[in-house]
Amino acid sequence: MATNEVEAEASRHQNVHHDGINETDNVRHNGVNDTDKVRHDGVNETDNVRHDGVNETDNVGHDVINETDTVRHDGVNETDNVLHDGVNETDNVLHNGVNETDNVLHDGVNETDNVLHDGVNETDNVRHDGVNETDNVRHDGVNETDNVRHDGVNETAIIELLSLP
Repeated sequence: MATNEVEAEASRHQNVHHDGINETDNVRHNGVNDTDKVRHDGVNETDNVRHDGVNETDNVGHDVINETDTVRHDGVNETDNVLHDGVNETDNVLHNGVNETDNVLHDGVNETDNVLHDGVNETDNVRHDGVNETDNVRHDGVNETDNVRHDGVNETAIIELLSLP
């Protein structure tokens, strides 16, 4: 390579972290070539999509079924931007043991923008399990406030509720 070509090649690779794989900017890899803002575990994936065992496209989760954009099916007819696997869920949310949203990867923690699902039909920003609830409220034995995530411990950025009368 001529000197200019070498410099151009070096310039292209700035801000890149490699661990056994050629990678691009803002990408974290562990065993797979990946694209921007995508975390992968065993599958090549595209933007804002979390996969486990299937190649998928933007905002689409697939498991063993060919599907179209923004639709994920596994034994249930579904509509745009909806993923179902035992639970009705909201836009751009993929659940497979973990609730996730755009540019967010959680493994071991259910977390999404104002939405938590685990075994209950839910709508935007509402989670119900035997209690009527309002927007941005998630209940599992305790009334809680905006952006609250509970799994054995009541937690919120603002208020921690331990029990109710």
